[in-house]
Amino acid sequence: MDLGPVSALAATQHALITHAQMERLGLTARQIRTLRDRRVIDLVHRGVYRFAGVEPTWDQHVHAAVLATSPDSFIGLRSALAWWGLPRRDTHLVEVVTSDERRVRVAGVRSYRTVDLPAADRRRHRGLPVTSVERALFDAGRFLSPKQVGAALDHAVRDGLTTYDRFQRRVEELGRSGRNGTTTAREVLGARGYGDGFGFEKAMRGLLRDAGFPAPRREYRVRLDAERYRVDFAYPDSMVGIECDSSEWHELAYQREYDLRRQNRIQNADLHLLRFTVSRLRYQQDEVVGEIRDALTSRAGRGPGPAEIFPDGR
Repeated sequence: MDLGPVSALAATQHALITHAQMERLGLTARQIRTLRDRRVIDLVHRGVYRFAGVEPTWDQHVHAAVLATSPDSFIGLRSALAWWGLPRRDTHLVEVVTSDERRVRVAGVRSYRTVDLPAADRRRHRGLPVTSVERALFDAGRFLSPKQVGAALDHAVRDGLTTYDRFQRRVEELGRSGRNGTTTAREVLGARGYGDGFGFEKAMRGLLRDAGFPAPRREYRVRLDAERYRVDFAYPDSMVGIECDSSEWHELAYQREYDLRRQNRIQNADLHLLRFTVSRLRYQQDEVVGEIRDALTSRAGRGPGPAEIFPDGR
């Protein structure tokens, strides 16, 4: 029995192989049973096997779930957020979304059937089908709090996986009264100045406009060597940036360390970074306006510094 082709395929699938794949590679049902009896492969899900001796991982569990529920299944909800590299709390949870009419039941896997999974929400990442970041954020809102979804959105934006504008557009297309995730997504957007409600971007845009400042450039990306950072607002002619200090982004130690390093690098590139909390925008507007005016006045005409600063999309 030549297991070379079987082993080669399993090596690309986290040591997993399906019954159908082994048959396509020339193994008979009897040979597959022999491999099971000799503990060369172990049954994970119906029709899905793992090579014995390989340590199980969360990635492997996810891949096995996709193989067991295919075709037309996608990593979804909280598992999709984790698959995109966003922080996850539940290291055992595996969730998939399927548009298949059949009812999919797999032990240890939460499967959600949907009749609304258009091409805009379908992606392939790290070799597996997964819902888009925007769809995963929206769907995860049925289980996660606005603070948790907001933190994941902030991570995704800062990692360059999406933008606040893109998420808002998808929420507008998906959201409807009574749909799971709609209320949470709208609250998250509202807290960031999109849609209804008080948020930093909405408040800052209004404050700058009312004070007579020119419109700033939004969500500017700053590229320093191989690293890229985003600045909420920027005035490139004066090399002044404006950002919100969000408790959702800055409350953990590793986040504070990253943020301080990021700020130092941006400042060293001669982009003067002004940072404000939502509380100051609410209750100290005159002081905020004064600080911004002082910075723009003192740095007028500086022009682009050594960092490459450009608007989103270039």
